Amino acid sequence: MSLKLRLVLAVFILTCCSLSQGSPHRLIRSKSSRAQEVPLKLNSDPRHWTTIARQDLKTATEVFNQRTDYRAKNAILFLGDGMGITSVTAGRILKGQLDGKSGEEATLEFEKFPHTGLSKTYNTDMQTPDSAGTATAYLCGVKAKFGTMGMNELVTTSNCTSQLKERYVNSFLTEAQQLGKSVGIVTTTRITHATPGAAYSHTSSRNWEDDTDRNEDVEDESVRWMCPDIAQQLVDNAINFTVIFGGGRLKFLPNTETTFDQIKEKLVKGSRSGSENLVERWKKLQAGFGRRAIYIETKEELRNTKFDSNAIYLGLFATKHLQFDVDNQKDQKEPTIEEMTRKAIEILSQNPKGFALLVEGGRIDHGHHDNLAKKSMHDLVAFDKAIKVAGQLTNSNDTLTVVTADHSHVFAIGGYGRRGQPLFGKVTYSKNDKYNNKGEALADDKLPYTPLYYGDGPSGLRRAGERT
Repeated sequence: MSLKLRLVLAVFILTCCSLSQGSPHRLIRSKSSRAQEVPLKLNSDPRHWTTIARQDLKTATEVFNQRTDYRAKNAILFLGDGMGITSVTAGRILKGQLDGKSGEEATLEFEKFPHTGLSKTYNTDMQTPDSAGTATAYLCGVKAKFGTMGMNELVTTSNCTSQLKERYVNSFLTEAQQLGKSVGIVTTTRITHATPGAAYSHTSSRNWEDDTDRNEDVEDESVRWMCPDIAQQLVDNAINFTVIFGGGRLKFLPNTETTFDQIKEKLVKGSRSGSENLVERWKKLQAGFGRRAIYIETKEELRNTKFDSNAIYLGLFATKHLQFDVDNQKDQKEPTIEEMTRKAIEILSQNPKGFALLVEGGRIDHGHHDNLAKKSMHDLVAFDKAIKVAGQLTNSNDTLTVVTADHSHVFAIGGYGRRGQPLFGKVTYSKNDKYNNKGEALADDKLPYTPLYYGDGPSGLRRAGERT
């Protein structure tokens, strides 16, 4: 399958889906709930809205009538993990409120794109998909089973012996690299996690990130060695990827070695068994190809990294996932997704043949899984900044940029709140509203409630601490 066709498939397998509001809900509690509402400036001229409508219609008509003969040399796929329709709405409001406005009138960067659309998303065996099977869909153009990566639907989940090579499917990043383009991955999760992992690995289980993740595997140990873990596959399969930035350093280090955790401010052990250090192995393989291996671990090292036409870059900026952006703002110990994206494009764009880049805002999803809307939405705003910087560094005449999501969450916005009410506060009504109680809306139980809530109950605990 050609690179061009895979890019087209990536567009058609857009996976932003919305979920209906559930009746059970959890209140979103936050210190920011005490924030003051932004005073509204009403537009006395009724032509204000018709002027905006006419301009939007004019822009849409121009796009519809525009014919372009340009062919994309570069491709950037931005993946907001778990970024469903409600997340987009809440993220838009937060962006506006952080800018000192009421919020609702704000616009996310990808909402300015000339073409938008929605599509359904599912795995071949599951109605509600996960990030591994969906990553196989939008990266490889083939729908897949829940929990599998880089494999077609004939593979048996969590079964090593079923991982036959004829069942492998390659990502458009791999094919772009084979065409001579520079290729990169940027993520805020472990680089071996579901979304980035599907770009280079072929596995029947997304959980096999390092060799110790299979200790509870039902298959015999004599069989396990046949299927390399995802971290090992990164070193073997993504050896020619120019830029790889993310977290998950422990998955590459043996448990006999330590590395400095900048957040905990102490040394921690690697998670691999045996004695092989995969980072050192990666360096040796690069040297064998006559290339300069540039390995970095800190924000400062990223800032000081310069382009070298003979270099390959690996940045593991956290021992596990990178921090939520709202937490990273406090200590700024890790690079932001915007900073990683900027550096990746600065490096990749030096190739005259073009480049292909995957950028994942992975912690949008993690915040939702734990019912932490504030953390999730701040990560969405950070993701939006990365999209903006990509637009500034590229030209739409030769760069195809796609922004999508892989699934949604049971995340909803409810109540008839006043415009400009703090996103993480309580639903408030106007003073003249008959349901008013000191400015706070009350539910049937006579208690105030938040505009944001989750339909899976108080954190939705299930199965050994997992969350929905």
